Amino acid sequence: TPACLWLSTGVRAVDHCVEALCSINANTYSDAQAAAALRLLIPALRTTRRKPEDLEARLDAQIGCMLSAALVRLGVHFGASHAIGHALGGTADVSHGYTSCVMLPPVLRYNAAAGSLAGKLQQITELFERAGEDAAGAVAAFIADLGMPTSLPEVGVTAEMFPKVAQSSMQDPWMKTNPRPIKDQSEVMRILAMAQ
Repeated sequence: TPACLWLSTGVRAVDHCVEALCSINANTYSDAQAAAALRLLIPALRTTRRKPEDLEARLDAQIGCMLSAALVRLGVHFGASHAIGHALGGTADVSHGYTSCVMLPPVLRYNAAAGSLAGKLQQITELFERAGEDAAGAVAAFIADLGMPTSLPEVGVTAEMFPKVAQSSMQDPWMKTNPRPIKDQSEVMRILAMAQ
């Protein structure tokens, strides 16, 4: 598997877990499953970046991906990272994994203002072994360490494309389930600006 595909798909699985932890309908079971998946994914992706031939790490990453995908079957609602990611794929032809690389940190930064997430955001920083940092910074550093894109320009998205992306993302059902309510396109534009 090409490294860019392997690692970006892994970040997509991380996105499933992080947005599940922050979900408006998270529960004890989904939280435990998301955390278990992250405990596999984070070290496995780091290891396979350095040592692609490490089959144990690859297996851990695959199991982590499977656990993350099962969160959807549990009925856990995701949020703006997924909604904007879907719009980026449809309007700007950005691959699914890369949308997570560039959108998850800004969405976490935006959602941090929702005080109800403080405990979950702290848990995320601990899972990324960056206790004391903010969750967006911890996730962004992880993505950068994997050598993945960390901004919209890196994946070919310009500011001129933002209105179309914002309009499309407002139609996505997961925009309506973001933990910090997003009322209109101007708020999506703010998030997109954070990803520049």
